[in-house]
Amino acid sequence: MSEQDDAAEAPRPELPDLPEVDLWLVDGFNALHAVLLDGEDRDHFWRAAQRERLIERLAAGLAAGVGSGARLVVVFDGRRPVEGEAAHPAPGLELVFAPSADDWIVKRARRARAAAEDSPAAARERVGVVSNDRQVAGRCRHAGTPVWAPGAFLAHFPAQETHPDERSEPA
Repeated sequence: MSEQDDAAEAPRPELPDLPEVDLWLVDGFNALHAVLLDGEDRDHFWRAAQRERLIERLAAGLAAGVGSGARLVVVFDGRRPVEGEAAHPAPGLELVFAPSADDWIVKRARRARAAAEDSPAAARERVGVVSNDRQVAGRCRHAGTPVWAPGAFLAHFPAQETHPDERSEPA
């Protein structure tokens, strides 16, 4: 029996439930670095092929019902590529490209808190953040937003089998 077979048969530890939120703000490149590129060459992490790995995994999880209907906004640093990546690659999933993903995420978390203070409890949008950047996490927690580490969050989204050649294609 191979190591891969052993891993497939090993019982998965029980995952803690994701909190009930309406919107997850995912620090895209942070999630790539923390989880998907673990042990891999990181020289070209910003390329479309790398972003696509994260997007496909999140889209598959949403399609399988992960997140109880929450929307996901994945925020990447930089400009939106001219070709290829759609702003809404799957139902419930949106891509945002910003000069600073960190600042965009923090502003959005703060805006949700300000809106919650001005509206009745039933109308509040519950927002969660996925990042293990300490500054982003601290600023979002200060705004009252729960923060999850990318590894803990992505553990809820099934990894997709990919051929190694698919991951190394240039953008």
